Amino acid sequence: MGIYIDYYEICPRCGCESDLCSGCGYQVNEESSTGFICPCEGDHPMTCPDCGVDCYPEDEVEAYRDFQEALEEFFNKKRSLPQTDLKKLGLEVLAHLSNFNEKILTKEEVQKIESIRSLTSALPS
Repeated sequence: MGIYIDYYEICPRCGCESDLCSGCGYQVNEESSTGFICPCEGDHPMTCPDCGVDCYPEDEVEAYRDFQEALEEFFNKKRSLPQTDLKKLGLEVLAHLSNFNEKILTKEEVQKIESIRSLTSALPS
């Protein structure tokens, strides 16, 4: 699943032990929050489309996947739950956000989060 690269560890793509991987371009960097700078990090995908390595530490990737499941569950149950249960579920989804770097989120997910925030603030407790 997720791979976290510490400074000067082995590159996950080619196996070299360099701080700048000449084999595939991974730059292992101790100042990076992820331990390495993925070439696709600018778009903040969860997994590098080139090599399939997760661009974030494993615990954050797992937390993000849990968030995605909770988000999907919320929108699947949105119309069938009573308002109090819907608000509770919405707050549970929002609670997941503190477990990972929000830069991972897609634009669509950000819009859904804003929708949940407005909905939960409008619903009675």
